[in-house]
Amino acid sequence: ALQFKIASQRADVLHKISRALAEGCDVVGIGHWEPEREVSYRKKLRAAKKKVKMGVVGAIEELKAIEEEKSKQGAKGSKKRRRGGRDRSIASLRRLITEKAKRASINALPNVNEAYSTQQCSCCGELTGPKKDLSIRQWKCEKCNTINHRDLNSAFNILEKTEQEIASAQEAARETVPTV
Repeated sequence: ALQFKIASQRADVLHKISRALAEGCDVVGIGHWEPEREVSYRKKLRAAKKKVKMGVVGAIEELKAIEEEKSKQGAKGSKKRRRGGRDRSIASLRRLITEKAKRASINALPNVNEAYSTQQCSCCGELTGPKKDLSIRQWKCEKCNTINHRDLNSAFNILEKTEQEIASAQEAARETVPTV
């Protein structure tokens, strides 16, 4: 009953967010992001055994640690975590936004390529942002001296890519329609 209540609350929040975006925006673009999947026990075990066969240093200890971790999981018959640690809310949100955007006749792209969106300056387009250090939240562009907030800058870049994809799709649609 508790899981049902949580699932209902999650669905309610997703519906409210998707409705607000579909009713309040002309264009909606969502970056293509998925949570990482948890590697299964069998895959970890297989990879560790392969390393032991190849003679990799420290592979035996890794194999023992994996087997120890398995023994701590509990008695047979106990329920395992479902979805392998992967939350499907983002996929549900994409689907709901796409459906509600069609009903509202607005453009929605649920899988925009967000590569380098946090590193690229949204003003000049140069890749001057911090490379892999996620702790840096604000940075100054070396080319145009604009102070960028990492998340807002990324959102502006994703919006720009969304508008470019929509414009190219509309251009392609115009080219395929025969003129009379």
